[in-house]
Amino acid sequence: MKRFLLLILCMGLFSTLINAQTVLIKEDFESYNAGARIAKTSQDNGNNYWTTWSGQLGGAADAVVTTDRAQEGTKCMKLTYGNDMVMLLGDKYSGKYELSFYCYVPAGKDGYMNLLHTFAGSSSEWKTEMYLNHVLHMNSVLVGGIEQLFNMKTDTWTLFDFVVDLDNDSFVFSVDNEKVATMDWSSTASDLPGINRLGAIDFYPPTSIDTSEFYIDNLTFTELRGPGAPLFSIYPQSVKQTLHAGEKDNQTLTLTNVGTYEGNWSSWIKYDVTAEEDSDSYELRYDLDYPDTIPFGTNGIGYNVGTPNWEVGAKYTGAMYSKTALGMQLTKAKFYNRGFIADSTITFKVYARGTNDAPGELITEAKVTNFVDSAWNEVTFPTPILLDGDDIWVTASFKQIKTSTYPVTCDFGPGDANGAFCKVDDGNWVHLTDLNPQLNFNICIRAICEGKKVDGGWVAIDKKADHGTLGKKKQQDITLNFDATDMEPGVYTATLTINTNDTVGKILVPVSLTVYADSGCVPPSHFALTANESNIELSWDAADDSATYKIYRNKELLATVNTNSYIDTAVANGNYCYYITLACTDTTESDASTELCAYINVGIPSYNNQVNIYPNPVHSTLHVNAEGFKEAAIYNMTGQRVYHNNITENNFQINVANLPAGVYFLRLTGNNNAVKKFIKQ
Repeated sequence: MKRFLLLILCMGLFSTLINAQTVLIKEDFESYNAGARIAKTSQDNGNNYWTTWSGQLGGAADAVVTTDRAQEGTKCMKLTYGNDMVMLLGDKYSGKYELSFYCYVPAGKDGYMNLLHTFAGSSSEWKTEMYLNHVLHMNSVLVGGIEQLFNMKTDTWTLFDFVVDLDNDSFVFSVDNEKVATMDWSSTASDLPGINRLGAIDFYPPTSIDTSEFYIDNLTFTELRGPGAPLFSIYPQSVKQTLHAGEKDNQTLTLTNVGTYEGNWSSWIKYDVTAEEDSDSYELRYDLDYPDTIPFGTNGIGYNVGTPNWEVGAKYTGAMYSKTALGMQLTKAKFYNRGFIADSTITFKVYARGTNDAPGELITEAKVTNFVDSAWNEVTFPTPILLDGDDIWVTASFKQIKTSTYPVTCDFGPGDANGAFCKVDDGNWVHLTDLNPQLNFNICIRAICEGKKVDGGWVAIDKKADHGTLGKKKQQDITLNFDATDMEPGVYTATLTINTNDTVGKILVPVSLTVYADSGCVPPSHFALTANESNIELSWDAADDSATYKIYRNKELLATVNTNSYIDTAVANGNYCYYITLACTDTTESDASTELCAYINVGIPSYNNQVNIYPNPVHSTLHVNAEGFKEAAIYNMTGQRVYHNNITENNFQINVANLPAGVYFLRLTGNNNAVKKFIKQ
């Protein structure tokens, strides 16, 4: 009775702590039938955290449930040689987690386990390797390149406990509540730099049929502290490029996840265009025409059993149509069909940009009934859609009226990655090749565009990095390729649009290209900037040997030179933006070149140690402890000053609640200088 009352008291005292924790996985094996294969049974019941190293379920690698023994209750997991069980822990990048379970090793038997940063078969990344009663390794854990021994008796249940704090990159391993190892989490078992991620745990009897056997029971995976959130920031926040007609160049931006959890992003170019009336028309298509010897439309796909509802279509990306149909309006669609029964219906749909493999919201739709079989059928949409660089999905939706018909007409391939999407009944969007790898075709569906085409394709995102997943505090370069080939002199504008899954949801970066003719007073081209530890190097293409250039730093004239390079050494901590002009006469100069910016951190770094700011990241109030400074200023990533005030106390606060989320620099000046970087969430 006394023990029970004490338990109630403890639960009351620590209710706040318990409520803050979430049990993600609780596995005591009592719900399984004895002899059941665990991974197969678990996945059949909708629990996808169990698998095997090979991915094969229900076979020799899949461990069984036994009633031979149990730490509590009547059942547990039995592992014998040939089993290789993996528990997936969700690929966590942020938060604090505890994994605990009981392990039983019979006398004369051995076992093995490992914790994984990443589970990917032979490409997995190991955090720890644990040997149980092994003839060579005894009871030991390999972590950080060091094999550490721990106490574990055979023929008894032993408690294993792992606490992983991903936000603070820490790891604690305990056996029967005695700490065995405390260290950083992100390094690998062999002490190499690794991924700060919690992926899985593997249970594996390592040696032979005769010597390998152990048991696992009462496994619990708990979230002690929830994950944070991604927060994306881009630098620079605008891009200006100048080129002579026919030239090419590129600029690189840096996307940073300044949040505390991994985030997903995708980017594209949206051009500043408006619809204009014109008689031109153009068909967007992936399907290919063939010679008359191969009858067009004879390659079809359908179900031999059942009559499902189909939706098939293509994704027309801005990169695909920017040079052929930009500025035109999508007004119609057509689909080649065969094998229908009279009075059936095709519904044509246009969707907005979604993910890489699924459309977004529905924009418009129109229906066709009593269409012609084995022919192209066309529909006009009630509302034209301007093609401005956004991805557009065009689909045809219908029911397969009759079994063993082939209404999804295709060409003969090879298929484009965006030319053959489909959805069957209420399933997910997939490629035809996901249904069958041999279906490497394009669906015969086309988008008809009308109006006046405008110049596009003058800027494009390097496809090596136009979308992805970015870990916390990680960076990704996004390169914009500019091409003034066949461009008329003038100013062209667009927006680099970056969709993110943070609270902001979207980043918009203005982009402009100024194209100059080959003659006249034009700004220098191919302007480049390199930021070093204590200086900034500038270079550009020379107009001729006698040309004179004016260098501007933060909008003010810095120097006049007769060379095509310059090193700026008169820099302290801060952001610097540069552009160049060509001096045409004593009193005139060209327009500005591309403007490039960089942040440099020099000056007297030792004084930074006398400054303490918190919290960082900050939401509303930044606390500053600093002695001997007279002024405080905050700059954003483009060098713009967004705050300034005099300092009268050593300890003070700054209200940053109204600042947009991103990276900032606090600059303190006086007898000494100091710069501190902080993140506004």
